[in-house]
Amino acid sequence: MEMKFTAIVPLYTDVDMKKNFLLINNKPLFLYIFETLIQTPMIDEIICYCSNEVVKDFLPKRVKFLKRNKLLDQDGTNSFDILKNLGNEIETDYFILCSVTSPFIKSSSIVKGIEAILEEKEYDSVFSVVKHQTYAWFLDVPLNYSLEAKKRTNKIEPFYSETKGFYIFEKSLASKFGRDIGFKSKKIEVSQIEAINVKKESDLELAQIVAKAINYNYTTPYFLLSKICTHLILDMDGVIIDSVDLMELSWEYSGGISHAPFSEYKKLIGLPFNDICLKLGIEVQEIPAIKEKYFTFSEQNIKKTKLYPEVKETIDFLRNKGVKVSIVTSKSYHSAKNIIQYFNLNIDCLIAPDMPHYIGRNKPFGDPLLAACLNNKMEPYHSIFVGDMLSDYQSAKEANIDFIFADYGYGKLEITTNKIEKFASLKLLSI
Repeated sequence: MEMKFTAIVPLYTDVDMKKNFLLINNKPLFLYIFETLIQTPMIDEIICYCSNEVVKDFLPKRVKFLKRNKLLDQDGTNSFDILKNLGNEIETDYFILCSVTSPFIKSSSIVKGIEAILEEKEYDSVFSVVKHQTYAWFLDVPLNYSLEAKKRTNKIEPFYSETKGFYIFEKSLASKFGRDIGFKSKKIEVSQIEAINVKKESDLELAQIVAKAINYNYTTPYFLLSKICTHLILDMDGVIIDSVDLMELSWEYSGGISHAPFSEYKKLIGLPFNDICLKLGIEVQEIPAIKEKYFTFSEQNIKKTKLYPEVKETIDFLRNKGVKVSIVTSKSYHSAKNIIQYFNLNIDCLIAPDMPHYIGRNKPFGDPLLAACLNNKMEPYHSIFVGDMLSDYQSAKEANIDFIFADYGYGKLEITTNKIEKFASLKLLSI
């Protein structure tokens, strides 16, 4: 059974209302966390929890509004009351509790938390922290060092502080105990920038500076003409090949269909196979057998895979113009290599999860895109990644590489970004 993750963002009104709508680099503060959650794979539902219905008109389309009891807005209300209330109101397996005042928490950090819950099984909760490697005091006493033998800061014990970035926890912790950190929890380290919590004027000034510095994404109908691109990175499924029919047959043959219908599997295409299985509630020990059957069937029936129109011609055209072409995929290395050989595609680099000597993380992290850049000795700034799923977009964002959405592919994107409606449009990069 699929594990459901529901993101909750409490939005307070009255005193905090104006602060939530403050413009940070011309965007309201409250929108930052919602946009991050929309960009995060494996989240099933996003809810704004607020007592004032006026905010409904300002929420992104995918965000649902849940009206909170006005009594929970009172100064005497604590997190226990709110969490108990949430636990009894919402059907889910796990909550992801986030704060409007943490605008810079990364989607990849939230994914790390979800993966820790799904893969390691032993944790009932995870939460974001920032690490401090410095001399600390508490109640007028040194916390992590001795005044008599003061060590260098890199030798002292670090301490961690919670951020308002996220808490991921089992529903029962909220409904039974009113807690967001359970009895067996794991800390997820985040950066100092992600830990920024906009509470006072100085925080707001810092947030303005950071928002301007990281706002690299822009859209224009002339993007392909204006971008100086010497390195094109391509996703495989939904960008250069259409193998969705073969995927469905492989999922059925592998026995995966006994755990979840293909319609649920399809929503997660773009993530590594193991992550898809875990999200669909398949036990870790069952995954290897399903995976082996799935990819064996896929390779034996490779003829059922279709190449999108003008893919080979466009790749050859760009390479003749001096553009390096890489493929970054969540398919197994062996399967991806077979597909490239079957269609006789001429590329410069292939990055796949289980390829020899690759030790980086997989999509939605930026590691495989940066590995492709390193392999081709190309700068990320002069690279473009073309994908068709949310995990592709997030991977590009993490790697700070420009992204183009393949609108003809499998996925839908609720984010404004540059897009193409046919693969051959990429020829414009060489003009």
